[in-house]
Amino acid sequence: MLKTILVSILFIVQIGLIVYCFRILFTMLFLVIYRKKQLPFVPTTPTVVRMIARSGAVQTGDTVIDLGCGTGTILIGLARKIKNVRCIGIEQEQLLVVAGHLRSLFLRKRVQILRGDMFAYPLKDANVVVGFWVTELMPRIVEKIVAECTSGTRIVSHMFPLPEHPRLKLENTITKRNHVVRVYAVV
Repeated sequence: MLKTILVSILFIVQIGLIVYCFRILFTMLFLVIYRKKQLPFVPTTPTVVRMIARSGAVQTGDTVIDLGCGTGTILIGLARKIKNVRCIGIEQEQLLVVAGHLRSLFLRKRVQILRGDMFAYPLKDANVVVGFWVTELMPRIVEKIVAECTSGTRIVSHMFPLPEHPRLKLENTITKRNHVVRVYAVV
């Protein structure tokens, strides 16, 4: 009996290690494939997902849209941490979309990852817009946000500040180690 339990535990640990190794290999593969692109693939860390979840920007019942979601790390993390959140990710690169679909397999009703252009996807239904945007795209993203989002929509920017705009108000800045999360509100 004890031997059977120990063998079962060892088997579960081995499966966990294999899954963990595959996640590392896939991340490395994406880093190599997308490093020379105009918009490189930079995976979001669990620390950043926790920072966003604790910031108060995302609340129960919200619709969160991640523009340039990559493999969906932020969306999947928020769907697991906050009840009744609808998460939609927009990503242009097909391989990242497929990886996001695989990662969100058990959260299908709450997480959708779509292939498309982040500048073409409508934001009118969003309560929260999230992103890890590069500075070159920030002016265009801000124009899209202020044109499409209603007053009270929260914008969460990982790492880089959004350009100043009369309709955007910085509400919160959270710093942990080398990560910065800024929460804005559309006024």
